Amino acid sequence: MDTKILQELEEAYHEELNLVRGNLGALEAVVEKKIRLLGCGLLQHTVQQQTNGYQGSSIICNCSGQMKFMGYRSKDIHSLFG
Repeated sequence: MDTKILQELEEAYHEELNLVRGNLGALEAVVEKKIRLLGCGLLQHTVQQQTNGYQGSSIICNCSGQMKFMGYRSKDIHSLFG
């Protein structure tokens, strides 16, 4: 585990963690929520940096037919993790 990252997270969420520090269940819930938000943010950031793989309005598929471009799917992953 990267102790530098852990220290930075603890500093960033110091006030919120102190509010529940005596209650292990509440502390666990706060940490879980923050980790989910961080993970979601990291995933969203990574997805936003990727290209969509656009190759033109239609491309030849393996069956010698053509696939038509219909549009991009949303890159917003926040709705997946509520």
